[in-house]
Amino acid sequence: MTSKISKSNADWKTINERLAEVRMGGHQRLTAQAQLARAQAVADTLVILSATVKRAVKQLFDRPYHQPNTSIR
Repeated sequence: MTSKISKSNADWKTINERLAEVRMGGHQRLTAQAQLARAQAVADTLVILSATVKRAVKQLFDRPYHQPNTSIR
């Protein structure tokens, strides 16, 4: 292990190099890579979801919903 995994160097290349250093069979390696890809997809989805909620809340408070005037009926 030549480098530590941290937020600054935790990209896919580093993670795959680290995974290559671990002794495991081919099927286990494929399973581990699939689980990492699945975790990355879930993380990306959560980031997009939180950005969407943040945008919706900001829009709600910037331009709140107004009730129509009773004279329009």
